[in-house]
Amino acid sequence: GGRIAWVAGARCFSAGGIAGDGRKADANDDAVRGREVQTEGSSQVQQGINKRASNYTANDNDNNDNDNNNSNINNNAAHGTASDADGKHAYILDRLASRCSRNSSVNELQWSHRLLGLGGKKQQLIRTSSLMYKDVMACAHHPRIVELQGLGDGTHAWFLRSVLHLWMPLVRLRKAENGDFIAQELFNNFWHEMEEKITPALKSPFVLGKYMNEGYRSYHGTLISYDEGYVKNDLVLASALWRNFFAFNEDAPVAAIEQMVAYVRESLFVLDTLHTDQHLDLGAVALPRPPSASPADGSSSSSSSSSSSCSS
Repeated sequence: GGRIAWVAGARCFSAGGIAGDGRKADANDDAVRGREVQTEGSSQVQQGINKRASNYTANDNDNNDNDNNNSNINNNAAHGTASDADGKHAYILDRLASRCSRNSSVNELQWSHRLLGLGGKKQQLIRTSSLMYKDVMACAHHPRIVELQGLGDGTHAWFLRSVLHLWMPLVRLRKAENGDFIAQELFNNFWHEMEEKITPALKSPFVLGKYMNEGYRSYHGTLISYDEGYVKNDLVLASALWRNFFAFNEDAPVAAIEQMVAYVRESLFVLDTLHTDQHLDLGAVALPRPPSASPADGSSSSSSSSSSSCSS
């Protein structure tokens, strides 16, 4: 079942409806190409993943205190006041607190608006979900992510970056009390923005439905592919990223794929341990700092990113 889902995800993406690049491979070709990243580059990817593991997970101690560290992180995250032992994720909690304060103001309505029914729970979630979407998109299209992807700033590349960064909070929302409703609102915002991006480039508005349908299939196929990488291992996730984030780019550096695997794993960890249902209801999401396209200068780039819209 997992292999079928993986091939289906690769096939949906390779159709390239959003890309417009004319490259259509059948399911067998996609599966073969998808495996290449696991075979030819597997040792290099695994070495890089292992090398960076200590920098991108909270369980980076080589002693036997991992269970205690995880317990402390979860307890602190529940109160929203502390971070992991070395303070590595302290800025995440600071950003969450700041965004909770900011987003709460959108639900401070006048009495006349409340009489119109705009103060209900669903209306509040619609407003805060829109703010969550904007924050997630700011991370998705951060200059570092664009540079690391190496596909430019076209509509196709925008689509690939957006789907990846939407998928990560969607994983966390699956177990949230109002997760289904918020997830639908995130998709609605994404779908509306995608339609706005595609429409001006069309010669005829009558073909919009065709492109939107292809985008819809590609979207869900990509989610299936990422889900498989999430529940399996880093090599499967690296393969999914190569197909659905790097767009089968054979020139994509192995180091870039390694960095994206580490970035995705850290993001999923942060969303799972530091984000409460209350944060999500308020539309507060804080993702880790984007990786640098130049691994050698990663230390200096981390500090410079603190002023960006993704990490501020």
